[in-house]
Amino acid sequence: MDKEIFEIHYISTSYGVSREEVIQWIEIEIIHPYNAEDLLFDLEDLQRIRLICDLKEYCDPNKESLQTIMHLIDQLNYYHNKTP
Repeated sequence: MDKEIFEIHYISTSYGVSREEVIQWIEIEIIHPYNAEDLLFDLEDLQRIRLICDLKEYCDPNKESLQTIMHLIDQLNYYHNKTP
C-alpha cells in the first residue's frame, strides 16, 4: 500500500496556515515532515498539524508554550503506547 503524501499547499489551503508558519513549526521541531527538504507531509503529520491549529484556535499559545504542550502530548502518547 502506498503512503499518502501531501504538499505544503494542501496544508495551507486545508488548515488556513501560511507556508511560513508551517516552516516555523518545523524549525522549532513540533512537526517532523515526511520529507522536510521538499515539504512533504504524511497523514500523521496532518493529524499533528490539525492538533496544533486547534490549540492555536482555542488557547493561542506562544511558541514556547506550543513546544511544551506538544512535548507533553508526545510523552503521554509514548507512555500510553508503552503500557501493555
